[in-house]
Amino acid sequence: MRGGTAYCLLLILSISTFVVTVTATNAANFNTYMYHRDETDDDKNNNNIGVMPLPEGQKWAHGVCSHAKLENSLSSTSHYDIDSDLILGDHVLYEYDDHNNKNAVILERNVPINAHPPRHRSDLSVVEFLDAVFGLTDENVASYVQQQQEEEEDDNGVSHHTRLPVNIKLDMKELQVVQPAMELLLEKYPHMLNTVPSANTTDTDSDSEAQDENENDKADDNNPTSNLQYIYLNADVMPGPGHRFDPPTIDGDAFLSTCTDVLRANPRPNAELVREVSFFSLGWHVSYLSAGFSTDNAYTNADVQNMVDLIRRYNLDGNGGTADADDNSGGIVLAVNARLLYNDCTPFDAFLDSIPTAQLLVWTGTGELPIPQDRIDSIQAHFQSQGTLDRIGFDCKIATTQLGAIW
Repeated sequence: MRGGTAYCLLLILSISTFVVTVTATNAANFNTYMYHRDETDDDKNNNNIGVMPLPEGQKWAHGVCSHAKLENSLSSTSHYDIDSDLILGDHVLYEYDDHNNKNAVILERNVPINAHPPRHRSDLSVVEFLDAVFGLTDENVASYVQQQQEEEEDDNGVSHHTRLPVNIKLDMKELQVVQPAMELLLEKYPHMLNTVPSANTTDTDSDSEAQDENENDKADDNNPTSNLQYIYLNADVMPGPGHRFDPPTIDGDAFLSTCTDVLRANPRPNAELVREVSFFSLGWHVSYLSAGFSTDNAYTNADVQNMVDLIRRYNLDGNGGTADADDNSGGIVLAVNARLLYNDCTPFDAFLDSIPTAQLLVWTGTGELPIPQDRIDSIQAHFQSQGTLDRIGFDCKIATTQLGAIW
């Protein structure tokens, strides 16, 4: 079923039910669900460049498209990775007049900004965003590494941990922003992160020669790759359930060719490093309403096969997730809607088997109704039976009461 009166009525019913539910419950009735498991020795030894981290324990701050939201995310006592939308638009400064009216002063036009369509203005440019989330220069990397695990006390005696690096997801909302955003990423990524010395390493004239000879050993001992910040390059690149006859947000071939061309051709010294810490997060343009109100209510084998064909055209499956001279990325994640996945998980089994380090990120969208816990339990049980649950991440709003479990 596509469009029409039935969809409008169902949407109105869903929104009305959601308003009633939220009114009758409180914020504690909804939570973000993440699959957790105990860290193993393999996980601890797997924190290497070019190896995509497992999704357990990962938490995302969504829609970080303003200075206020970015500052809130970076200052949060909880460690959230940051998801932000990218488009070309106007970079503005918001000012308030004597009557508290908000006015926008345009600083730059048609530049990469952090904003979600249909908005094409933001007080946060991609340049400012990357400067803030990386927040490191070659001069202060060594001191940052030394301090990142230490507890410090402020004047009031309150202890706190130095902020750990955050990973970022760049959600490209239009093709035009992809190339300039990728160029900025290469310009801003702190290329010294994988070569910083440990805090107790000294470099004197007397031992500099020995230090040079043992540089690789020291790098292994210090495990500097634990300070890398990973980058997820995200786009909805294919039509899916509920939008079969609509174009995707960005054409898959155009998106991947642009990204891989920039990563391969750029002469910057950190281009290879950025390629190895960048993972592609690919999804379908879908409508979650189709999961309950349409015969087109699940991902199909053809959906997954078309995505696999796209991945292999650009050599994103690599040799098991470790980027080398023949790989275009450190790993691949497929972003799938929870309600659509619940209706049929099986199309993804062959995909996970054929690419042993590939992952799924199961999501509910902004404005989507909270999903009942038993739906998540069912998805978990399926992938547990396949032995792949540790490669399934969940980023879902869950209804934790019967009143909150709408559909």
